[in-house]
Amino acid sequence: MASALENGMDDARESDLEHHAEVSLERQVCGFCQQQMWPQADLAVFYQAQGLALAYRGEVEAATAALEQAQRLNADLLPREPRTIAEHLAAVALLNQARGLAKQGNQAEALANFAAAQALDPAIALDPQTRYNQLRAIGLITQGQQQATQSHGDLKLTEAIAAFAEAQALDPSHHYDPHQKAYHLAVPGLIQRSQRFVSQGDWQAALALWEQVETEHPGLELPPECHSTRVKYLAYQGHIAAALASLAVLQSQFPTFEIPAQVYNALAWAGATYGDGTHPTIQQAAEQAVALADDDRKPLYQNTRGLCYALAGKVDEAIADFETFLDWASRQDNLDEADQTELQQQCQQHQGWIEALRAGENPFTTDLLLSLRSQ
Repeated sequence: MASALENGMDDARESDLEHHAEVSLERQVCGFCQQQMWPQADLAVFYQAQGLALAYRGEVEAATAALEQAQRLNADLLPREPRTIAEHLAAVALLNQARGLAKQGNQAEALANFAAAQALDPAIALDPQTRYNQLRAIGLITQGQQQATQSHGDLKLTEAIAAFAEAQALDPSHHYDPHQKAYHLAVPGLIQRSQRFVSQGDWQAALALWEQVETEHPGLELPPECHSTRVKYLAYQGHIAAALASLAVLQSQFPTFEIPAQVYNALAWAGATYGDGTHPTIQQAAEQAVALADDDRKPLYQNTRGLCYALAGKVDEAIADFETFLDWASRQDNLDEADQTELQQQCQQHQGWIEALRAGENPFTTDLLLSLRSQ
């Protein structure tokens, strides 16, 4: 008794035979209709098109027959002999397939296709191995670019560097440093990842991302956005000395980078609420935040500056900033009920600060500063 596998193979063979029979019949019927109804010139063009299509599919004999028929109908239609055309187009199709195989790293199949193409058309002058190396290098570079620039999933920077290095080994005409190329491409995606973490309130994940890059690739220079994120995260965690040190690194290494106003504001607010409000750099950060802020956020940052001023004994300046905040708050009429209630409570608190400062008192006790850290 035949096995199921053998039965399946027999069915497949019968199916193939039926398919070929159908195709052959269709061609005969189609050809009959065309001969009966089409003008000879149009029929010649049809056979030419059929021959070209067959050649691209690698059916050289069938393509040659169709092209010969076209030539019989119109001797001036073809620029070369039918078989030469069919073999050349079949070779071109094989070359196209070989290119794709080579870029994917399918060396054996790619080399076989290159050899087959040259056998069909000896005019194709190339060294199969050299051409494979060139195309594989292009495929690896594309792969490395995709790995370096992805902004989701696992970090693929190490894999991208390896791909660029392998491409360079295959084709030394590519002049670049694999590490720097990968890193240059990766920075926008890394920044995007970091910003996504920040927008979700996950500062620890944002900082961990940059620390991972720094640990795995110590020779690479981190972008200013990394240091900026680090300043803000350290400040929020209350590590004021470390945040100030990161700020100094950022300013010295990237003097032309414009540190965002929100980074200065975060540092100033954290510095004030963690007991370092009188530090000169904290005071400067508060002033820089206001100077760089857009109109919508300026009153909020003036509130931070007011706190720093108050802690530094600059009473008049502090009162002016707190009053600006109160004026801004009085014009916020598009808040939901919860936010409106919270803002009203803050306004009452600020009014109390102003009254205390005018009375020569210091309302900013240790407990109050502790409660302000989360605002």
